[in-house]
Amino acid sequence: MTFLSNIFRNKQQPYEINIHENYITINNKEITFPIHLNTLVEIFREPSQHEYKLLWNVVWDDIGVYCDYGSWDNILSINFLQSKMEKIEFTPSVLFQGKLLVNNENFSEKDFDTIELKKIAIRRMRYKGKGESFGFSVGLNFNYKEEISKDRYMIKSNGNSI
Repeated sequence: MTFLSNIFRNKQQPYEINIHENYITINNKEITFPIHLNTLVEIFREPSQHEYKLLWNVVWDDIGVYCDYGSWDNILSINFLQSKMEKIEFTPSVLFQGKLLVNNENFSEKDFDTIELKKIAIRRMRYKGKGESFGFSVGLNFNYKEEISKDRYMIKSNGNSI
């Protein structure tokens, strides 16, 4: 890598995370969960850390983003670091400086644990579940159950007798 490409690679891009009921957009690129690691690499570039300890841990140090996974095509959430309150393994070296929107509106509510939309949930991350939040996680809402309409599999007569 040349000197100039290193300078441009390290230039932090402001990220806009827009959370909707069934998907999120990151700088206008729509994604759903589970997501493939290659899609995150397309959005955030190559991670600065990629290590295995019980799960794979991927960190983008320069933008304050990280995630973990068991299978690289089945990532269930993305984490955004907002405070260095506790030393937690596999967290970025800088804080996330991007913009958080929910349905295209600024989101600054800090007093919540989980907000469940439909397929997407926003979770406040707290060290050992208590104290002040150190970031938020956006990912699959495990409590969401898609309803199948009752007449979806109804056999309808076409007028011919059987």
